[in-house]
Amino acid sequence: MEHIHNYLMLSVEAESEKEVAIANWLSHAHYVYAIDHERNAILVFNIPNWLISHISEKFSISEWRFEESPNPPRYYIKLFRYVDWFLFENIGAYRWFAQRQDYRAFSTISERYAILDAAYYHDGYSSWRVRYYLSRRLMGMDAKNPRHCFFYDDDNEDLALIRKAVIPPLVEAEKKLEVPSTFRYPIDLEVWLDRDRLYIGWFVNDLYVYTFRGLFEKLSIVTNEMNPWFENNGYHRNTRNQSEIDRFLARLRQNNLKE
Repeated sequence: MEHIHNYLMLSVEAESEKEVAIANWLSHAHYVYAIDHERNAILVFNIPNWLISHISEKFSISEWRFEESPNPPRYYIKLFRYVDWFLFENIGAYRWFAQRQDYRAFSTISERYAILDAAYYHDGYSSWRVRYYLSRRLMGMDAKNPRHCFFYDDDNEDLALIRKAVIPPLVEAEKKLEVPSTFRYPIDLEVWLDRDRLYIGWFVNDLYVYTFRGLFEKLSIVTNEMNPWFENNGYHRNTRNQSEIDRFLARLRQNNLKE
């Protein structure tokens, strides 16, 4: 299990409101996680130490177990192998897609570890962005059958308000890309709202585009088109300033009432 350095096992009642809240939070944060309904648990892989206390406090988790360099229990071997394999695949795809390296087997483990470290053991927008690509197919997995994933509706009103406001200008910005019609080029709007944090980003969500590298570079066109919209609404992208976040949300609520 070269790509699994640790895991956190949270004791959470199956299909409870708390499970839904934690799952949605982990999905927005782009962390690798699985849900085990048989054992009333959520497993989070490659988690930094600071996040353990944050999650336990945020969701009032009293029972949890943290394992480093884990030797998985027999009933989790299938899950761990699945996670390890897809992390290897996702790192390779990301390395080729975003870093313009050859799509090939790595000559050293250190190359893979450097990308894992940047994604899962650092904080900030760039780490969040890398995690989006590395966590593909690895969020909300069923611990018993990891090919199946749980998806829970997120009823967070602030997130819904942000998406409602950002999607229209984002759709207009996408039109400037002039992508050939023969290519599928869906873009994901991702939002992570947490304590003293609001990240808003747009990412390629289809591996087909990895074969057409020019598309990734064109994301800067979208960013350049979107920046004036954010400035006009008083939001500095990817802020960690709570007062800025509060003012931005207040403006969106006010605009929403006018509609």
